[in-house]
Amino acid sequence: MHWLDFPPPRKNMQPAFSNPENARIWLAAQPQADPVQMQSILLYQVEALDGSNLSPVEILPLLNFLKNAAVGVQASLEPRYLRKPLPMTTADQRIFETARQLWTRLGIAFLRIAPHFAATDRLLPLHQAASSIRLAELCHLQAAQECSALLDRLLFAILEQAERANLQRLPVVDPDFRHLGESNIAGHVAWAFLLRLIQPYRLSAHQLAVANRALSRWRELANFQAVPDSDPKAQAIALDPLFGCTIPEGLPRFLDVRPIVRKIRHRIEALQMNFQVPPAFGYSMTCEPAYASAAAHLRRKLASWRSHSAPRMPIPCFLANH
Repeated sequence: MHWLDFPPPRKNMQPAFSNPENARIWLAAQPQADPVQMQSILLYQVEALDGSNLSPVEILPLLNFLKNAAVGVQASLEPRYLRKPLPMTTADQRIFETARQLWTRLGIAFLRIAPHFAATDRLLPLHQAASSIRLAELCHLQAAQECSALLDRLLFAILEQAERANLQRLPVVDPDFRHLGESNIAGHVAWAFLLRLIQPYRLSAHQLAVANRALSRWRELANFQAVPDSDPKAQAIALDPLFGCTIPEGLPRFLDVRPIVRKIRHRIEALQMNFQVPPAFGYSMTCEPAYASAAAHLRRKLASWRSHSAPRMPIPCFLANH
């Protein structure tokens, strides 16, 4: 992967534990009532493990342990940067920066150890890497901050490794996100890419949450393709704008979204017939306008990409004046 400028591990940090039992003892002694402090503590330990001399087999369960701890911490801090007017306060900006670094470093650490496992055993680290990098991108969208090009390339790298080992569609149940049910690597990458490509910065906080939840349900309906379908009704998105240049040979270049557009159209038709918002979307009837407008936005953006056109990447600057 000569096209990926992989961040080197930090070698000047010492992890506080080397096995799951010691990790549980360590966590119990941390200031868990202070999520801001915990966020930085977890980031330090992730970076320390990534640069440690422990074997990949030893590192994997410890990264899983830290990911589990990070989920609760990040959820409690998300309101501090969720669509706050820009520029944010120094404290809120710092929380966002640490949040994105935590998920990014987790994803990198999982991805770094994956090649050291046998091909059939790479499923878990690659799946965890995809989930973590997707969450890093979501942090940027929630905070109306432009995503780093590194994150998209990391997702391409994860997908490439998974496809080489034929793991991209194998199901995994993530104990940290049981509400997702069985998920797979290709689904997480498609979910992240689609959310990036629908001009999410034009959505309100409610609309972004609805769009994110909708794509989470339909993530595995999208299909990566090396060559777009020749069907005139095909709706394949060119992924070159996410990569930043022409995608190297061997990587998927298009994402077929026609099945998702069909799902969205059916949801909009149901709303127009006064059907209620599906409970699985987690929204009460008071949020139905946000659901309807988000669904319409999704359909409009996805349906506009016919003949494998390349969407223009959005920028978040319009929020700076609000």
